[in-house]
Amino acid sequence: IFHPKGLEDVVAIMIPEPKGKEIVSLLQRNITVMMYITIGTRNLQKYVSRTSVVFVSISFIVLMIISLAWLVFYYIQRFRYANARDRNQRRLGDAAKKAISKLQVRTIRKGDKETEPDFDNCAVCIEGYKPNDVVRILPCRHLFHKSCVDPWLLDHRTCPMCKMNILKALGIPVKTAKVIDLSKQHVCIQIVYALSVIQFPNWSYHGVQRLHQEGVSHSPPLCKAVKFNTETPQMMH
Repeated sequence: IFHPKGLEDVVAIMIPEPKGKEIVSLLQRNITVMMYITIGTRNLQKYVSRTSVVFVSISFIVLMIISLAWLVFYYIQRFRYANARDRNQRRLGDAAKKAISKLQVRTIRKGDKETEPDFDNCAVCIEGYKPNDVVRILPCRHLFHKSCVDPWLLDHRTCPMCKMNILKALGIPVKTAKVIDLSKQHVCIQIVYALSVIQFPNWSYHGVQRLHQEGVSHSPPLCKAVKFNTETPQMMH
């Protein structure tokens, strides 16, 4: 830094630190150093390292491809899970219909014990039994209105009171596919963008880092946040 005669402004000459150390080393050995000072360009784009930009770009593309592949794999698994669940529901529904057809049906008559005031009400509709009501008797000997318990059995396949499984009680086998509930799995999806910090004397550019995570993962995540730093050499005044 020096103040030349005839100029009001202070002139600062900036050189890379390695060059500065080289000049100092020459001067310390009493070697004459000749330097030519010229006006530099204001276009700072030349400081951008093409290698660094290419590296950051390639890393960004690779991370995006990995994230996209993981998302495709995840949604394929969800699709397979949904199909397997639907197949199981259809098989269980067919088995429930078969079991319901084997259950005893009876019509309440006047004077039956079910019409007495102290007899338990239907556990589904919470209403008492009246003459001419059609009831369904389960293997556990609990009875309910047929119109009340049939929809329940189609969905749950268990007694509304004691939770006895009518399929097991009637010995009806059901083959179901093994279904992995993705909502209970530890799924970690991270979309990572490369973070690039390129600093220059008069301006700086900061990239963006974005993380998106679903669920909690006990295993190492597929992608880790990557930070790329590219800095210009330290300048020596």
